[in-house]
Amino acid sequence: MSIPYFDAHCDTLTAVLERGGSLSRNSFHVDCERLRMYGPSAQVFAVWGGRYEEKAALLRSAARERRGLRLCRSAAEVAEANADGLTAALLSVEGAEQLDCSPSRLREARERDGLVMVNLCWNRDNELCGSAMDGQGGLSERGRAFVGAAQDCGVAVDLSHASERAFWD
Repeated sequence: MSIPYFDAHCDTLTAVLERGGSLSRNSFHVDCERLRMYGPSAQVFAVWGGRYEEKAALLRSAARERRGLRLCRSAAEVAEANADGLTAALLSVEGAEQLDCSPSRLREARERDGLVMVNLCWNRDNELCGSAMDGQGGLSERGRAFVGAAQDCGVAVDLSHASERAFWD
């Protein structure tokens, strides 16, 4: 019997880099071995707290090594991965400050790493907007440009950490 699985957030990339282990098998929330028990399946791997380049490289490497994952950039690619019996791996960033709040770094992450989703901020205000945990400010002009760049290159904007004012802006 197959059990469908789609999870929009896990911190396993950070856990592996900070505590050791691998994406193939670990004692954290998600690993490739356990993901194989589900089908169709998709997992969004969140990058937070820094070390973006290392974490994205870890996910790219696991997908390249055929650990049961395929890095996907779209719903069509998720469907193709699942049709091939693979877990669709999707990449998100919590806090655009990991990309220097830069539209060019956002586009680079989309092209090179397959980034599909970005939180404008994490737990602190940044140059783009206020966070729900900090100053409560709205979307800055730089934030508006960043959102436009995300829309242009097909990266979804996640507002779950943004302030209410930034959400409405």
